[in-house]
Amino acid sequence: MKKSLLILLLPVIAYAQELPLPYLQAPLTDEVKSAMQQIIASGNLKETITIPLLSIKEIRKLNIGQQAELSRHRALLIRDYCVEELQFNPYDINIAVTPFQCENTAKRGGQTITTAQYQSFTNQQGISQLVLNKTGNLFDYSGSCIPVDTLPYEEFTVSNEEEQVIITRQGVRVIFPVHAFRLKSTDCYEVTLRIKEFLTTEDIIRSQLTTHSGTQLLETGGMISIEATCNNKNIALLKPITIKIPTTGQSKDMDLFRGHQAQDLINWTKDAGTKVYRQPIGSLVTDEPTTNVLVTTNVNEEGFLDEDVWEGEGESAFESEMDYFVMKTTKLGLINCDIFLDVPEPRELLVRTDSTNMIVRLVFKDIRSILPGYYFDNNRRDIKLSGIPNGMQATLLVFADKGKGQVRWAAQPITIGTDRIVENMAYAVSSKEEWGNYLKSLQW
Repeated sequence: MKKSLLILLLPVIAYAQELPLPYLQAPLTDEVKSAMQQIIASGNLKETITIPLLSIKEIRKLNIGQQAELSRHRALLIRDYCVEELQFNPYDINIAVTPFQCENTAKRGGQTITTAQYQSFTNQQGISQLVLNKTGNLFDYSGSCIPVDTLPYEEFTVSNEEEQVIITRQGVRVIFPVHAFRLKSTDCYEVTLRIKEFLTTEDIIRSQLTTHSGTQLLETGGMISIEATCNNKNIALLKPITIKIPTTGQSKDMDLFRGHQAQDLINWTKDAGTKVYRQPIGSLVTDEPTTNVLVTTNVNEEGFLDEDVWEGEGESAFESEMDYFVMKTTKLGLINCDIFLDVPEPRELLVRTDSTNMIVRLVFKDIRSILPGYYFDNNRRDIKLSGIPNGMQATLLVFADKGKGQVRWAAQPITIGTDRIVENMAYAVSSKEEWGNYLKSLQW
């Protein structure tokens, strides 16, 4: 199957006779990288995707030399990014050149091209395009074939006729306005919400989630999954809802990311149109209704808030040291409050395990990040982690679900850059409860 996609790669340039040198030296933006990650991660893995690199406006305004130079420059930038950062097979990404057509004279983008002008170009002159041949996965992340140890969801029943606030076990607040849902049936009187929150190291690891976007490292402020059904059918939002995720100590400017399945793990892509801001706890009363507040009280997981926490002084004491990350969204599903981390001196780590199909996760000490590794050999014993910040302290986890309620695992503290290869780790077999208790000890 062949597919053609057009992405806006760089800002439209000022059209001069010669392309400005700084413009040609401009690096890829985060929006371009995110677009490429989505293109590569989406669709059938046996299709060919053609990506034009010039807009219609640029073709009309630029002369043929500028078109050739700009499209070639963009093609090389993106090709190198896909190969070096996304680890795309170099044989599966090509630059195709569409030659400028010329008979004695020809029109191209509203310009007349003479034979002399055309002959002054080499056989590489023309408009460059990228051609991706998606013949298989880029690589397999460790643990991608392991069943997920899923967390229980919280279930709420709400009315579409009233504004309501949901408060989850760990204090996430979700505000639904009146007529928040797009209902196609007139017999839909109640909406069922299923919510999962992933705020702790244990939540994230048990649910096979990580903090990566392609090969870029993210720092999370909290993740949440929201599903809505009516009469056992999935429904979408009609109006934006507000999500407030509690935070302590994080002062960075976050963005909203959405989770998509890619290489059998969840990959996060930035929602460019959504802003995240911080809100002090004391200002909650100014923008939330005081009626129709639904709170989880039937707690069955250790470490979650109990009913009395939300009564009287308990709520005040719990919230006094917190702010919220606040975001609005018109889409349900997996939502993550994140920020891209700058990694000026990226390092690699090779982990040699003693058996096949082990899961490897790197849990950082001073940033709220968990990075997955990917299999680096055919035996699926060697696992590599790339793009890691130099000098950071982290805990390396290697584990596998052995069934019958048992986990085989090993953990080792490391310093990125100092430890390049890790092997001969000391493994133990523990119950899932004991394993969960260890994960709790890794809290940020």
